[in-house]
Amino acid sequence: MKNIEIEYKVLINKNDFIKLEKILNEYEHYEKTQINYYYDTKNNNLKNKGLSLRIRHLILENTYLVTLKEKIKDGHIEYEQYINSLEIKNISNEILNILIKNNIELTNLQIMAFLKTIRKEFHFDDKLLCLDHNYYYNNEDYEIECEAKSLLIASNFIKTLLEKNNIKYKENFISKQQRAIQAKGQ
Repeated sequence: MKNIEIEYKVLINKNDFIKLEKILNEYEHYEKTQINYYYDTKNNNLKNKGLSLRIRHLILENTYLVTLKEKIKDGHIEYEQYINSLEIKNISNEILNILIKNNIELTNLQIMAFLKTIRKEFHFDDKLLCLDHNYYYNNEDYEIECEAKSLLIASNFIKTLLEKNNIKYKENFISKQQRAIQAKGQ
């Protein structure tokens, strides 16, 4: 499955996260726990080519979702596929062909880091809002992300939500993957 992902993310502190969670819990939502396993080569060949690869273990469903992301101007092209285990060798030909095209061999891929997220998802019209409580290598953080048809729509939605609730935010330029890899290296 191939789609374009456009999202805007911000980090907030724990108290503001709890405050926002209480406000949003009045709306219908779905909660899930997931563990993201991030892959690359020893020499960061994926990262150097603007690619990222993860397998997400969706705990409640006991399923695994492989996602290969290719960076584009305002987001990513995502190639996704469900598999039965954490085994990277089970990826689809579509994802495998992109790796081959970029001279990346499966045998050179390794788990670089992992990160556990407790996520609450809220749907507002054509937007998906996620509250993420992340755990990785003795670190915790709190992130809000919004997926929408454009970066402007996503960012305006989050900024309005936070301003309306007197919550200060810091735009998040470092992905979960980068934070987990950096924390693992400390």
